[in-house]
Order: sequence, then C-alpha cells, then structure tokens
Amino acid sequence: TLVIGALSLKGSKGETENQKQEQTNIWTHNTRENQEWLEEKPLRSDLIIPVEAFLLHRPELISQIDEKLKGQQGIQTVALVGPGGAGKTILSRQCAHKQKAKIVWEIDAETPESLKLSFESLAQAFAKTEEDQKILREIQEIKNASENEEKIIQFVKEHLRSHQSWFLVFDNVEEFANIHEYFPHD
Repeated sequence: TLVIGALSLKGSKGETENQKQEQTNIWTHNTRENQEWLEEKPLRSDLIIPVEAFLLHRPELISQIDEKLKGQQGIQTVALVGPGGAGKTILSRQCAHKQKAKIVWEIDAETPESLKLSFESLAQAFAKTEEDQKILREIQEIKNASENEEKIIQFVKEHLRSHQSWFLVFDNVEEFANIHEYFPHD
C-alpha cells in the first residue's frame, strides 16, 4: 500500500487575506509486494507530536482519513483544508504515526529549497546499498542544479515504486503546482 501523507496549500495569487490563510493537507495510499522490504526496518522521518495534553482530539477526522485510505489500490490522496494554526500538520502527523507503512516521511514543501532538501534526505535514507550510495554520489556531483534536482526526484520515485508501502506528508505547500514534479503517481 502506497501512502502519501499531508499536503498543506496556503493559497494563491489574487486571493483575499483570509483565503491565503486557508491550507490543505493530502494523503495517498497504494500496495505492492516486496518480501525483502518487509524484512527491513521501517524508514521514518521525525514526526514530532505535542504531548497528549496539548492535542485537539479529532477522532472523526482520523476515522474519515483512515476510511479513505483503507483497502484501496493505487495511490490514494486525502486533502485537509482549513485556516493556518488549525492543527492540520499535527493531525497529519497523528495519521502518519498510525500507519503500518514501512516508509513514513514528512516533506517540508514551504520553499523550493526545503522541498529539495527534504527529498535529498529521503534519498539518503533510501541509499542503503553500495550501489545506491554510488548512484547518489554521482547525482550529488552533477553541477547543473535542475538536472541534479531531476535525478534526485527520479531516484526517490524509483525507490517508492519498489516498496510495498509508504506514507509521505507534504507540508506547507503554497500551490500544488510547486510540488507537482515531486508528487508520486501511478
């Protein structure tokens, strides 16, 4: 099962100030068999959640998200929309913590630089074999920034395709177009 976590959209040009405060979070889900991966340790980024006393409990939302992702084939996407500070990131992290996916990773998509750095960190985490480490070193030596970025994206997407399950959280996205090339698809 392939799972993509939260995508936060903050708004676009021409919107009112209130609309700019509006945000969205997205998840996606897909399954594929890969016995070797099942035997490996999970790959997870740091998903910090406040202590229980500070959390808003939203069992209905979590149930709705779980229902959307449950038993579906292919990539499933869920969007959370609401004003900034409403708790979408925390909710997406709570959902990510509950996932049984072998890969759970948060992508900081607030800026092009943070998006690229998040994908580079995921690529580093995927580079477990000598062959993958060599490929990644070769990619990092590419001087052309756009070619380097394209190869990192390709490296990560190839690894996601080869694994049974994953859950990505895209957070702080201004517009979906900003992450379109990073966003995994079937």
